[in-house]
Parts: sequence; C-alpha cells; structure tokens
Amino acid sequence: MVGGITAAELDDIDIPALSWTVPGLLPEGFGILAAAPKIGKSWLVLSLGLAVASGTSFLDVPVEQRPVLYLALEDNQRRLQQRQRRILDGQLAPEALMLWTDRLEGQEAAKQFATDHAGTNPVIIIDTLACIRPTRKGGADIYREDYQFGSSLKAIADLGATVLGVHHTRKGKGEGEDFLESASGTNGLMGAADFVMVLTRGRTENNALLSITGRDVAEAGYNLRFDDGIWTPDGSGLSDAAQLAQGPRLGATMTSILALVNSRDVTTPADVSQLLAIDADTAGKYLRRLVDNGLLTRSGRGQFSPKTLSECPIPESSQVKQ
Repeated sequence: MVGGITAAELDDIDIPALSWTVPGLLPEGFGILAAAPKIGKSWLVLSLGLAVASGTSFLDVPVEQRPVLYLALEDNQRRLQQRQRRILDGQLAPEALMLWTDRLEGQEAAKQFATDHAGTNPVIIIDTLACIRPTRKGGADIYREDYQFGSSLKAIADLGATVLGVHHTRKGKGEGEDFLESASGTNGLMGAADFVMVLTRGRTENNALLSITGRDVAEAGYNLRFDDGIWTPDGSGLSDAAQLAQGPRLGATMTSILALVNSRDVTTPADVSQLLAIDADTAGKYLRRLVDNGLLTRSGRGQFSPKTLSECPIPESSQVKQ
C-alpha cells in the first residue's frame, strides 16, 4: 500500500532520538508560548535565545550551543540592546544569535535560516506570531486559516529546527478552564503545534506559572520568578519549580529528604538518618513514598537518586502522599 508501513517495518527503522533545545522542557518542532501582553514573555524568549546561542543554561538547565534566530518583530535595536545587556550582565554577546526586526520578510527569514543551518538543530523564535500572520480573508474558515498558518511554521521546524512562536492569551479565562483554552484565536493554531506553553503572571507580582503540554513533552507546570527583567525558576532549580507548581507543598520532613537526595548522586536510608537525624526505618519509608510520588528513582537495592528533568512527572497535588 502506497504511503503505508507495517508495524514490523516501523520497528526495524533506526529513528534518531528526539532532540531537545532545553532538556525536558523545550523539544524540537513547532511550539507556542502564549502569555498576556507586558508580563515579560519577550524577556523570557530573549533569555532563551542568548542561552542557547552561548551554550550556557536556561532556567538553570544546561543547554547545547546552537545557532539562533530571534525575530523581535515588536522591538527596536535600542530596546533589544538594553534587554540583552541586562540579561548578559557583563558577559559577551554571542555571535550565534541573529536578531531580526523586519516584519515583511520574517517568515521567509525563518525558513532561510533553518535551511542555511540544516543539521545543527537551529532555534527560531518568532515574537510575535501576529506580526507575520497573513491577514484574514472575509468569509473564510478561521479555524482552517489558523491551522494552515501553524502548519506553515511546522514545515519550517520539520527542516530540523525548533520554532517557538510567541502568542497572546485572550481575556476572560474562566476559573478551572484548561490553560490551552486561554490562547487567543481558534484551536487551529494549537492543533498544528507540537507543544504549547502558557505563561501567567499577575501584573504587579513576581511569581509566575509556566504550563506546558505537547506531543513529546510531559504535561507539567513550573513556578518561575520575574525580577527586573530576569527569569529564574522558583527554588533551587526547575525540578523544584515543578514541585512548587503542584499546589500544596510536601511536608517539611519529606522536603528535607527530597532536597538531600537531589543534591547527591546516590543516597541510602542510612545517609538520611545520619545527615538529617531521622530514624532509619522512617527515612526508608519517606524515600519509598517519594519514589511512589514520582519524585525520586531507585538506583539500586536500598539506594535512591534524583530524577532527571525529563523523567520527573508532575503528580496531582491530591495524590502526593505525606
């Protein structure tokens, strides 16, 4: 059958592993970052671009160096210079980050960049999608238009790039509503995307929540902080930020044990007992509960280790056992 493949044939194909721009957080493909205006999303994606182009870390997660194109279509050079100097804080600006402010040729520039850097897993940031979206046609099917626009960006990502489009959220999100429903427009754009991130922050608050879901990334939420243009995970790292986003926190004893295990390669109940002055049997019980909650992993008989970010699921707060 033309275009078909058997399960056995598929099983025999050597398919490369998924490439991650930010391990556990930002996979290859076409994704959307949606947020309300003026809450710091441009600061966040510029931080991402600078980190990847420099090969440093983003939200405390080490990243590999890759070429980056940042379509800053709502900014000018003065504002971009001020922001990147604030983020870099004296570090050298990376040559691997290309800044682009021309709206007219934005999408063509993105496609050309992906083509020119084929094989290097380039990163393309479009800030914002509204700046390159074609004008709506009167009487047209809006869902179909949104899906076609998203598909055109996914086609660029399919050249071997990560394409992250910045998008606006709509007003009036209802309480309890799926965070995906907060993105403006129809579901056509969301349906074309490989992953979707939604950033929420109170206008006068420093605390924020980054929610993410997608085809190849586990659905999760991360508590972040935004201080004078700088985004950081809330806690000692992104795994901590994920735990804080669950809602009710772990008890003090379990939090202390989790922090201890996450600071070491391997930990035993005896280690916990000695370092935290907890009875060894109680320490073992808490360690097993943390494994059951998906926050730690067993690395051997009586041995416990941290989970990598991509392994760490976010359990429902009501399911966390104390």
